[in-house]
Amino acid sequence: MQKLERSADLVETVKNTIFDAILKGQLVPGEKLSQDSLAEKLGVSRQPIGQALRMLLEHGIVCPLDKKSLTVAAISQVSLVQILDIRRELDSFSAGLAAERTKAGLLEESDFQIIEALDKLQKKHTDTTLIAFEDSVIDDIEFHRLIRALSGNPYVHTIMAPHLLHHHRLMYIMNSNRRDTIWSEHAKILDAIKIGDAELARSLVWRHIKDAADIASMST
Repeated sequence: MQKLERSADLVETVKNTIFDAILKGQLVPGEKLSQDSLAEKLGVSRQPIGQALRMLLEHGIVCPLDKKSLTVAAISQVSLVQILDIRRELDSFSAGLAAERTKAGLLEESDFQIIEALDKLQKKHTDTTLIAFEDSVIDDIEFHRLIRALSGNPYVHTIMAPHLLHHHRLMYIMNSNRRDTIWSEHAKILDAIKIGDAELARSLVWRHIKDAADIASMST
């Protein structure tokens, strides 16, 4: 972790930086999260560190290590399956809605901008060997976020929002063993949406997440 520049919302920046370190394995379950050490590494006072850790505690990303200390929460097999069960249904639902809107000619200018962004992501990952693992995960998260946006139903994101931090941790696990297949599957999903085949789009996303979840469950 590098020292942070001062920002208008320092606590949010600190929270995101700590969470990013958790994603990258720089902070791991069982390790004591020292406020003094984190403050020194990030070049900030203890106060924003404490506030950021409380926010992560509320989300279940960190948990008590003992009476006075916190650590990174482990992802249990049960939690992984439960979160991915919900995400599989929501994301397949979103893809189906996006395809239905395409077929019905209901896409607006902002939707075509989303499709353009999806095309750029897909083109970027034509050769996955040229992309760093962390960038691949970030782009995978963004791909599915854009599909949800293309659904035209804002409540999908509202339902997902409280669980996004856990979801992003899962994405790192899910991507670890299947980078070669993720983007080829994304291409098929995007094609199904573009041709307006809602049933195909839903089934492709459902299988895409189910296969990833099966692999991830064996890795935890």
